[in-house]
Amino acid sequence: MNEPPSVFFAELDEDLQVELGLDAAQLKRRAYAYFLLADTISVHPAYLWQSSLSHDLILGPGGGLLRPPFVTLALGDSSDAEEYMSTRIEKLKCSPVGAGSRELAQYHRRLVEPRDELRTVDREFSPETGFHLGTSRDARFRRLLTEDLRAEPEAASLARLVAGAIRVDEEEAASRLRRFVADADLVSMDTVEDQIRRIGAGGPIPASIRKRVMSKYYLANIDHRFVVPGASGLAVNRAIDPLDADLFWAVFAKLFGDEAAARISTADEIELQVVLWKLREDEGWLDFRRQYFSLLDAIDETLLSDPDGVVADLRSFLRVSRLDVPRRLWREEKLPITSAVLSATLTAASPPGAVAMVAGAGIAGLLSFVDLGRSVRRFVAEYNSRPFQQLQASIRNEVAAAARRFATRRRREQGKA
Repeated sequence: MNEPPSVFFAELDEDLQVELGLDAAQLKRRAYAYFLLADTISVHPAYLWQSSLSHDLILGPGGGLLRPPFVTLALGDSSDAEEYMSTRIEKLKCSPVGAGSRELAQYHRRLVEPRDELRTVDREFSPETGFHLGTSRDARFRRLLTEDLRAEPEAASLARLVAGAIRVDEEEAASRLRRFVADADLVSMDTVEDQIRRIGAGGPIPASIRKRVMSKYYLANIDHRFVVPGASGLAVNRAIDPLDADLFWAVFAKLFGDEAAARISTADEIELQVVLWKLREDEGWLDFRRQYFSLLDAIDETLLSDPDGVVADLRSFLRVSRLDVPRRLWREEKLPITSAVLSATLTAASPPGAVAMVAGAGIAGLLSFVDLGRSVRRFVAEYNSRPFQQLQASIRNEVAAAARRFATRRRREQGKA
């Protein structure tokens, strides 16, 4: 994946923020990572009034960076945000479950002056720049759920998860949920969860079921051009999420300095946001972004192809599916692997802290885009000068070392048990 994908910013959904334990600073770090890595970012308008964190990030005083053409609204088949929200609220009011839903309560609480606020959003996010689909999100959500409920037996399918969690027959659960999805006036996260509770005679919804429904909900907003990194939307044949924000900022800190990463990743000052904007548009950064994705692709290929058999050897410790082994190894070893590969492959494009800090615009220690851009271009030149075979050898060595570390930890854990 050398070319950047477009991102659906699912973390703006309050449900996912709670699921992931995100605070305001962590949400901003993800937003700015996507800003620098993705082609465009798609924002669902409803999330701006479901979550105070999302409202402050996008519509607050420091949200001016996250605007078209880089950031657009996901409008489905609606013409603008005002039409979408008005239709959505009316549907909720007319539904027995929706009328008492948490979603509607969020809109009543946070959408204080609906017409004024929605017109402000439509003015700042011109509907012409929005992402439109030929069908409504409701229709797409129903289709995705129905497909999942009719899928060939799969460990993670919704019907199997429901049947396993509440001890009912899998086909019975699938049949009842399919009828609900086809016939209900309103199909949403809340109404689907309510129906699952009815099948299971009440009780909390297990996290595995909730995550499965959420993933379909997010996918209903987009098409093939988008990915949903916040919802662990890994492609079926990948071990690595190339838009992992924590990994990206760790690599940024290693290459361009801890202070630069800390300041840029949570930039509030308009001057630092200008640095972010200029960096994103810089030709050197575009080259860096391609190299970054290329590096992660090469590591992903090594994890999956496992030329030395070191990943396959871990299955005896983990007792999980073949694809889950490299994913588990990557989750625990991604920073050591990436850092070691960069250190082995490069002579150091820019030593830690080498990005110059200058004073300007009344802010002490303001990052200079000129110096940051120079460091980025230095890295690009250094990376390009290395033979591909050298990169591949470094990756194989570091994956093997990571697998040994992982195996050693697991033996110690099993010994203690």
